[in-house]
Amino acid sequence: MNLVFEDATPMSEKARICLDGLSGSGKTKTALRLARGLVGPNGLIGVVDTERGNASKYSRKHPFKRLNLTHFSPEALTAATAAAAHAGIGCLIVDTFTHFWSGQGGMLALVDAKRSTGPFGGWKDARPIEQKMMDALFGFPGHVIVTLRVKADYVLSTDENGRPKVTKVGMKPDQREGLEYEFDVAGSLDLGHVLTITKSRIDDVPEMAVGATHLLPGEDLGEVIGDWLADGEKLPTLLDYRDMVMSATSVEKLRETRAEVFHRNMQGLPLVDNGRTLALAEFIDARGMDLKRQTQLPAPTAAAVPQNTPTGPVHRPVDAAGVADYTLRIGQAPAPDHLDPIERELRDRYADQSMPEADLDYLLTVLEQRRTNLATLRKAHA
Repeated sequence: MNLVFEDATPMSEKARICLDGLSGSGKTKTALRLARGLVGPNGLIGVVDTERGNASKYSRKHPFKRLNLTHFSPEALTAATAAAAHAGIGCLIVDTFTHFWSGQGGMLALVDAKRSTGPFGGWKDARPIEQKMMDALFGFPGHVIVTLRVKADYVLSTDENGRPKVTKVGMKPDQREGLEYEFDVAGSLDLGHVLTITKSRIDDVPEMAVGATHLLPGEDLGEVIGDWLADGEKLPTLLDYRDMVMSATSVEKLRETRAEVFHRNMQGLPLVDNGRTLALAEFIDARGMDLKRQTQLPAPTAAAVPQNTPTGPVHRPVDAAGVADYTLRIGQAPAPDHLDPIERELRDRYADQSMPEADLDYLLTVLEQRRTNLATLRKAHA
């Protein structure tokens, strides 16, 4: 391996922001305001809503696309990032990211389930799944904002008149230790809607320094963050690589792109292709196989393709987000019996020729994996 030190230069990047706070501190509204500043007046904002659609209450003043989840497996969030990228979302808000830690099907539940499989289960088996989710989140081609719930406590103090009063205070975010180190900016919101910057890589901007406070932070703060991060050399994003792969006309060009993707450790990032969610490396390899087949086929002639000759059932392709939507529904299923109607629906769609066989096979595989995982979870809690 040839290791070479090079001159460091700033890179143009998308924002990675983490907001924590007690219930009522304004996490969702602050995230929406910051997002609008990041993407501008016409950019698309997407919210992965884990709180029964509560974020939609703010949609009158802050329009956005939403994806409501009821089951919070790491795989569900991984698929959600792929669907968001495919939909052209400029800023993805995960509200709240805590659910993917301690919610139904989240990391803690996954660890418990893995422990039931043997003495070497638990975190050893769950960490790679979590890492895949984190890679998908931080590899998202747009901006990312996550919110975290904070564990509450109550302290007895005195007011200005010396009378006792009980005050609600935040203890620490309900999330794994050290998560904030993954982000460019982290901040805590109090019940007075004041944001205090607790971690920042934007150290040469006074309003973004650690300890800086902002009452009712809005779009202007998002613009400051976005402008600072955008100043630098632009590198290809996940969607840029997707377009490069699709436009490649030779296997050699694909090899170059593949090597660059692996060098940047982006090979596992999820994307949607023809309705399926797959890793970028798999997408490149599939395109390579297509190009190889094309080079091996003889040039078509008029006689080679008889006119009006039926070639078997013609299935209408599922829309691009269709398979991703089914993948999310499967990932959200809270119990095995909830998967049965989804399976019937899939088979019915195939029977009436509205779903290709390849899509059916893929989704049935995902469904069976989910059924196995749910059975493992049920056994762990029995």
